[in-house]
Amino acid sequence: MKRIKDLPANFRYICSLGGFRDDLIFENKLRYSKVVYNKYQARKENLKVDNTDHIAAFPELYGKCNTALIIHGSQPKNTIASKAWEKIRRRVKNSKWK
Repeated sequence: MKRIKDLPANFRYICSLGGFRDDLIFENKLRYSKVVYNKYQARKENLKVDNTDHIAAFPELYGKCNTALIIHGSQPKNTIASKAWEKIRRRVKNSKWK
């Protein structure tokens, strides 16, 4: 945080919400992204889902908003996260986008 002003003007960074020092994100009014279980949770939390990183990369087009990433990758067994991920995998497997 001490050297944040030393970053180049074209350097874009977004913090990851859900860590040990989330207080610094809010204290310094930084942009953040949060992993959510589905698009409905994102909508409920007033976050735009960023599937392509365009929202993160181009704040001049989308505004300096916080974003959501839909849960991805393997998750610990028998957790809410693993159930959400399995639901997404089944939906993709049964879709025409194989």
